[in-house]
Amino acid sequence: MMSFNFLGIVLSVVFSIVLGFVWYSLIFGKLWMRLLGIDPNGPKPTGAAMAKSILLGAFSSLLKAAIFYIFLEAAFLFKGPSLESGLFLSALLWVGSSLPNELDLVAWEMKSWKFVLINGSYEALRLVGLTAIFWFTRPD
Repeated sequence: MMSFNFLGIVLSVVFSIVLGFVWYSLIFGKLWMRLLGIDPNGPKPTGAAMAKSILLGAFSSLLKAAIFYIFLEAAFLFKGPSLESGLFLSALLWVGSSLPNELDLVAWEMKSWKFVLINGSYEALRLVGLTAIFWFTRPD
């Protein structure tokens, strides 16, 4: 019977938000905004718009963390619990889900490869982080 890792879920949401802030503001902020056509000196979003974005991002992170945890537990049932099998699942999910989504942005929305590299590497790093969080907070 699978037990649900609430601590891991909460830490994963916090990790995703912090990583997203660092990734899209501090590390790649200016380049990412330029690739999206956003003028960093242009009008700033209102407080309500920012609150909506933060809440939607937190909800998205919660969904990703919860579903990823279920996949991770299923992989552990199939292959046995190990950090290696968790990282292997992260890689499979990235290659099978995140990467195709990013490639579609190039194919259909004409996004640049730099944009795909920024988003794709964020998602790969996030999945590795979620794996580590769930591994180290596993309820035994």
